[in-house]
Amino acid sequence: MNIPGKNIRNLLIPVSWIYGAATGVRNFLFDRGIIKSQEFPIPIICVGNLTVGGTGKTPHVEYILGIIGNKAETAVVSRGYRRKTKGMIIATPQSSADEIGDEPFQIKTRFSEVRLVADANRIEAIEYLLQKEIKPAVNAIVLDDAFQHRYVKAGMNIMLSDYSRPVYDDRLLPAGLLRESFSQRRRANVVIVTKCPANLSVEERKSISKKLSLLPHQQLFFSTMVYGTPYNIFTQEEKPMRELAENKRRIVAMAGIANPAPFFNEIEKYGCPVVRKPFPDHHNFSKEDLEGFKAFVSSPDTAIITTEKDAARLQSFKKLWNEEQKARIYALPIKVEFLFGEKDKFNKIISNYVGQNK
Repeated sequence: MNIPGKNIRNLLIPVSWIYGAATGVRNFLFDRGIIKSQEFPIPIICVGNLTVGGTGKTPHVEYILGIIGNKAETAVVSRGYRRKTKGMIIATPQSSADEIGDEPFQIKTRFSEVRLVADANRIEAIEYLLQKEIKPAVNAIVLDDAFQHRYVKAGMNIMLSDYSRPVYDDRLLPAGLLRESFSQRRRANVVIVTKCPANLSVEERKSISKKLSLLPHQQLFFSTMVYGTPYNIFTQEEKPMRELAENKRRIVAMAGIANPAPFFNEIEKYGCPVVRKPFPDHHNFSKEDLEGFKAFVSSPDTAIITTEKDAARLQSFKKLWNEEQKARIYALPIKVEFLFGEKDKFNKIISNYVGQNK
């Protein structure tokens, strides 16, 4: 996510005041019940944030699905950001990233049994999932990136905050990255500070907790991202990073995500020549981009390593490459780990909420 320079941000502050007033009025109307929020008779977990840009929503949604279970009784509702379709799309094993969005595609690929609906109208999507004709009946729903979608009243709101871009030091759009006021953190049942260093100290944990100034009933957790073993995006065959980097093989590190620096840094740790290829978040690859990738993987001494989100979009162009070229394109997976030994505590909060509200 590109952030304007300091001078430009200062010039934009008056616009942020207007934006803040508009979002403040909107939240006031929801708080007073003048604009209605709809409740549903099953557990609904909302995962979102206060900012634009990446806070690790998709890996945290996947983590929560890992607790609830990869089964047809579980559903995910996402608007399917940057998809090329309109209206409600019911994901199937044949759905592409163009149809449902790159992040929903990633989720559906990993959790194939979970029902996934792409629809900007979350109420419509939930009503579809709760139809009597849907068998087996859905008994838990995860809303992806819906913290601002207050038309649905979720039973549990999980707010994510990027460690490197703390919400308490940010400004409202467009001078900053906040979608709404920092005060709206009060709506969260759980706050997770994401993408923390694995060695985050107890002292810094206390400092962040103090600055967030949460209410007594709100639970605070800290998580980090752990990189897994690269796998070929077409065959799913795994190959250790050290093996990909051996003999000083050139790696083209390609990422169209909000903050690609950690991804690049992880690959560069292995000492091989690395070509950084950053793109905007959710970038739609052009013909020129794809021809450039094809040129890279035409060399047996080069491999492309990309993020899982970008891999979702690249799979739509599999006919452009021959088998040898496909064999040189890998994704580097990530997963969430909770710090300070609080994994079981978080898992219990999720499982208890779902179990007690079915």
